[in-house]
Amino acid sequence: MKGAADAYGTQEKTVRFTIGRRQVSAVDAALHTMRVVRDSRTVRVVGGILLAGRRRR
Repeated sequence: MKGAADAYGTQEKTVRFTIGRRQVSAVDAALHTMRVVRDSRTVRVVGGILLAGRRRR
């Protein structure tokens, strides 16, 4: 890289950034459920089949 007249040099730079959170929604058609995982933590489970008053997982 050229700095000034007859002056040259190099530059090394590390830049780290995050665009957004990681979110995955996984559907289990057999159980009729959807699990929402955000940044490796389950934040919501939607649906499910009720058998004898208990939710099957």
